[in-house]
Amino acid sequence: MAPSARTVSPQLLPALQRVGSALDRGRSIRVLKGGKVVAEEPYVVDDERKPHNETHGTQGSAAGSRQRPAGWEGTARRPWPAGTLLQTGSGDYRIAFEESLPDLRLNYPGTRVWDDEIGLWTVVPSFPLGFDGPQAFLVAGLPYQATPKRRCWGYWKARRPRWIGPRHTNFPEASICAFSEDVGAWRPDQGLSELFDVYSVWLVCQLHLQAFKRWPGPQHSINSYYRLHEFREGELCSCDSGRTYFECHRPQDLLEDPTRAEQEFRAFAGIGLADRRVPKGVTRFVESNFAEAPSLMDVLP
Repeated sequence: MAPSARTVSPQLLPALQRVGSALDRGRSIRVLKGGKVVAEEPYVVDDERKPHNETHGTQGSAAGSRQRPAGWEGTARRPWPAGTLLQTGSGDYRIAFEESLPDLRLNYPGTRVWDDEIGLWTVVPSFPLGFDGPQAFLVAGLPYQATPKRRCWGYWKARRPRWIGPRHTNFPEASICAFSEDVGAWRPDQGLSELFDVYSVWLVCQLHLQAFKRWPGPQHSINSYYRLHEFREGELCSCDSGRTYFECHRPQDLLEDPTRAEQEFRAFAGIGLADRRVPKGVTRFVESNFAEAPSLMDVLP
């Protein structure tokens, strides 16, 4: 029987804790076939997936495993057969995305792709603790052009899929916030497998938050209002000091005017902290068991 959403068995907790410790300390982690995130040395290399770059925090990718996923439920309206490249649309990233689709399907078995006028949609199964752990699926809208921006939403697989959030999701559309665009964690020419490796690390951070009540590793913040409401005291501060938020910026944040800090946050995000919402088109896509992908232009901000 498949694990329920967000359930981490006691046998998997030590591995989850090791990944969290590696992220906290800036040590290397790897993403294996199917999205499994591990903190081990050295690389485990086999003939199914060659090693990519070592991952520090949420950057890069690495070697694969010989595991196979459980059955992936649901039927698609316009799936593209494995190895088929999309023939429509144009843009800066079209060739890079097309050429990386076979690798994405190899590293994330069960991946589905839909054509769109300006890009493509993907539904990618990920098992961040391996095939014996919780299963998620990553629903990503990937335009060929630089704008609109790429967006991805995470759901735990269950009888009724559960959106993963709100921690570290974007405003206003509640998509995954796995890295800041300006830190170079991923570029379109690196391929789609590497992008979903980053998202798989985000998934394992969500599991760590559920199991151990803290987000592991570095994280970004907007201002004091955001930190006071989102960060937990034992998590790393966002200033890269290496100290916990409790012993670093929290005392200073408590001294700031909360009304002014909230106004500053709203001016930046455009909405309130609790007002993030998954676009209706994405929700309908998920709830219909991926019967029909929405238009990227209708969904992406």
